[in-house]
Amino acid sequence: IEQQWKGARVRTPAPHKHRTMNGGTSEAEKQEWARQMRLKFSPKDMINTDGSLSQEYWKAKTTRVVIRKWTDKEKELLIKGIQQFGIGAWNLICDTYLQQWEPNELRIKTARLMGRQSLVQYIEQQWKGARVRTPAPHKHRTMNGGTSEAEKQEWARQMRLKFSPKDMINTDGSLSQEYWKAKTTRVVIRKWTDKEKELLIKGIQQFGIGAWNLICDTYLQQWEPNELRIKTARLMGRQSLVQYIEQQWKGDADAIAREYERNHEIGTALNCWKGGVLVNDEEGRVLALINGSGNSGGGGGVSKEPPKKRA
Repeated sequence: IEQQWKGARVRTPAPHKHRTMNGGTSEAEKQEWARQMRLKFSPKDMINTDGSLSQEYWKAKTTRVVIRKWTDKEKELLIKGIQQFGIGAWNLICDTYLQQWEPNELRIKTARLMGRQSLVQYIEQQWKGARVRTPAPHKHRTMNGGTSEAEKQEWARQMRLKFSPKDMINTDGSLSQEYWKAKTTRVVIRKWTDKEKELLIKGIQQFGIGAWNLICDTYLQQWEPNELRIKTARLMGRQSLVQYIEQQWKGDADAIAREYERNHEIGTALNCWKGGVLVNDEEGRVLALINGSGNSGGGGGVSKEPPKKRA
């Protein structure tokens, strides 16, 4: 129904007349019916004129495939088409530059040029390029069929001149040894003046620990936010400022001094005072003691007796 099928004969019945004595169809009748069906419906090259099967039709066909070689001019035209229309526009490239080639042949050649079996990603990106690939040298072969060493070196030099960063190579195309030397960067550590420390403490008192950008913009434009964080850790005597940032801790110079003394006492007692700051231990004793003694916030001191040193 979907195909709106039409036909003069819905079914060609098998022969039913001229039955044999036992009620079946004679062999001659079957053969004649088969011959008539072949003459009506079989392809012309499958049967002979009398309706018998053609033996030539069933022989294996051998097709001679002629592989054409691409000339340099045709390669240039293909690359020009890729540059103009992009990979995948085979019909456009054929119609414009390479009418004598089939679209599938262009696809195969492009895969060779790109060095990729699958061109799906290039087709999805509508990739275009002026030069698809710069082939390695193939002329001036040595006696054993390989490429001469001088040719290889010249090709490598030309590639470096075309594609390498300017500071990686010398003017003649050779590699610059200075480029590969380990870079040593001189870090200049600035010292904080008393005035800058006062401004930092003022910013902490006004905006709280963690508001580094606000403090920078308001009081210390010449310093970076990370430098303020490091200096605040030194002033507070704590390597990690997470708890202070979460509490939006604020305090004046006296409150900061008390926090420093408390952190120093805990670090000394637990042997966790490293490099002038209190560092957290793996067992969690530092955090347990800090949370147990209470964080005083702006101005409070240690609420419990400081921990005794271990024997």
